[in-house]
Amino acid sequence: MAFDPVILLLTDLALVGASLVALVDSYFEKETRAATLSGLAMTFHILLGIGIAYVPIINQVASYYFALVGAFVIILLIPGPPNRKALQGTDGYKVGKPEQVDERDIVFVRGRLVEGTERYDQYYESHPQAKEIDDKIKAMETGFHNPSIDFTPKNMAMMSANFHLCHILGPHADAVPEEDQTVHELSPEYASEVVKNYIKHLGASDAGITMLNPNFVYSTRGMPDAYLEWGDKIPDLPKYAVMFTCEMNYEHIMSAPHSPTVAESSQEYALGDYISTIVAHWFKSMGYHAIAQMDNHYDTITPPMAVDAGLGEIGRNGYLIHPEYGSRIRVFGVLTDMPLVPDKPISFGVEEYCVECKKCATTCPSLSIPMDSMVEHNGYMKWKLDDETCFEYWRKVGTDCGICMAACGFSRPHTPLHIAVKWLIKRSPVARKIFPIMDDLMYGVKWKPRKVSKWLEWNKN
Repeated sequence: MAFDPVILLLTDLALVGASLVALVDSYFEKETRAATLSGLAMTFHILLGIGIAYVPIINQVASYYFALVGAFVIILLIPGPPNRKALQGTDGYKVGKPEQVDERDIVFVRGRLVEGTERYDQYYESHPQAKEIDDKIKAMETGFHNPSIDFTPKNMAMMSANFHLCHILGPHADAVPEEDQTVHELSPEYASEVVKNYIKHLGASDAGITMLNPNFVYSTRGMPDAYLEWGDKIPDLPKYAVMFTCEMNYEHIMSAPHSPTVAESSQEYALGDYISTIVAHWFKSMGYHAIAQMDNHYDTITPPMAVDAGLGEIGRNGYLIHPEYGSRIRVFGVLTDMPLVPDKPISFGVEEYCVECKKCATTCPSLSIPMDSMVEHNGYMKWKLDDETCFEYWRKVGTDCGICMAACGFSRPHTPLHIAVKWLIKRSPVARKIFPIMDDLMYGVKWKPRKVSKWLEWNKN
């Protein structure tokens, strides 16, 4: 079974081109291992092409080799059915009766309780099981101002500056129109088009709309703000939710868990707060009530609402995974009573890929991400993270870690190589099983922080 040498050479040239694309992408991603393997593959196919051209006996072996490659490609191109659960959004994973979450129970919120205050005593009297781990975390000598990973003042100052803006914007989250204000009506279809494009124009990476699900509304305020105090019940909220994502810079995130990561994370919090505040007040100027969902003011749990708004699926690491940006995003929203048209949830292979991959779990330094299957938690099937051990590690290193976000195969940049891979994962059941293995081969199993540009370098211990 020997093909025409011209056909063999053209096929080989296509594989040289594919290897070159992988080499270039890997080089600019600073992925030495992937670049080396891509370079070896390209060299092999160049030598194979020379052999096809000048050593006819090689043609027979090359024919079998290309036939195998072709069969593999054909198998990858065979589409499978979409994940019907994912296409239902969060309802597809609902198996019980959820209870609203008390924001005071969130480990990050508990970390702000001050010993000797009425809130401290009140909370731990009713939640004694949380006190031991919280006391352990609070007693640690490390933290944001004395981290053990690196303390680079210029990078940590970026974090402080970004969160300073968040604190300024927090009191402006609730945008209530005047009683006699004119209501400027738009059709729900046109209003939806306007607000999603406006959000992206302001700097968001993507936006979608869903109806507010009361299961994802906090029952009780844990973070005091402009109109509610700690322990207050969350009032009735507007029924439409405009959700959006802010992309985190790939290079900065790949330094995880070092300080460039927290500088980047805080920057996207500042950007998301800026966008959500402006959009909330745009709704107000149009005559509608709106409430920004942002740092220092969350009435809701945003990732599951973003799922219902068609912005992604929840991965093993507990993050919303976007089809283009993967885990390296921050999620925000604006609640409003302006009539809008909800978007539909999407399916692009996340659950099936995460079942096979487990890289976020194997690279997690605190072992907070489960290796096993989904479990029922508060009425939904999910991979349940240990948020207490996760936060303990944050406290230890002085950053918000980000290793699971950076290690995620979906988080790789939107380059030709990864566009093709994500396209195949979305459509092919075989790709969802094979590409996790190939990701380990190309990028390694163990986590290693990547270098960043000189202006963002961190101090190395």
